[in-house]
Amino acid sequence: MRVFILIQILVMMPFISHGIVNEVNIDSIVMCITSQQLKQSPNFGELSEKTKLSFSELITINQKCDTIFITESISDYGTYEYISIWNKSIGITVNGLGSKHKIVKPLHPNTETIYIQQWNVKKLLDAGSSVNIYTDEYFIERKGVSDVWTTRIIITNGQVKYETIHYLTPWFPEDNGYSDNSIDSMNPRKTTILEGILHDIKK
Repeated sequence: MRVFILIQILVMMPFISHGIVNEVNIDSIVMCITSQQLKQSPNFGELSEKTKLSFSELITINQKCDTIFITESISDYGTYEYISIWNKSIGITVNGLGSKHKIVKPLHPNTETIYIQQWNVKKLLDAGSSVNIYTDEYFIERKGVSDVWTTRIIITNGQVKYETIHYLTPWFPEDNGYSDNSIDSMNPRKTTILEGILHDIKK
C-alpha cells in the first residue's frame, strides 16, 4: 500500500522579461505544477507527459479572473490515460497523450467533474481513498483502479494560486445505486494535497 503525507508548498516565481508584464501563460503554470507533483510523487514520471501538450492552443483563459480545473489519470500499470482541462468557457479531454493516437474531444460532465467544480475535496478524497469499498451493507471489490490528480487554478490579476489533490479513481455510491451513508475504505491511505502561489506566470 502506498502511503502519502500532507504537504503544503508555497511557490513564488517571477516570469517577467525586461520589466514587461505579459499575459499569464497556462503552459508555464502547468510546468510549475508538474514540477511540484514530481517532487511529491517521484514514482509517477508519467505526470510529465502533460507538459508536451500546448494547453494555450486548447483553452482561452481570462487574464484578470479565471478558475481552471485539470484532472489527469495514470493507470495501475503506468500508462498516462487522459487529461481534462476546463473553465467556464470551454472543456476538453485528451486521450492517448504521449502516444501516436492522441484524441481531443469535448469534456463530458459527470459526478466527479461536478464535485471538482464545487471543489468538494472531502467528497473526492473519500470516494477515491481506497481500491475496495466497504460498508455495513456491502463490499465492492475493484480492479484496474488508476491514480488521479486534480488541480484547481485560480488566476487573479496576474497572481496564480493552485491546489492539487491526489486520489484513486473515485467510486460514488449515487452512481451505482447505493446510499452514500457509512462508507468506509478497505486499507485506507493518506492523501496528498499540494498548494502554491505562483506570482506573474507569464509568456
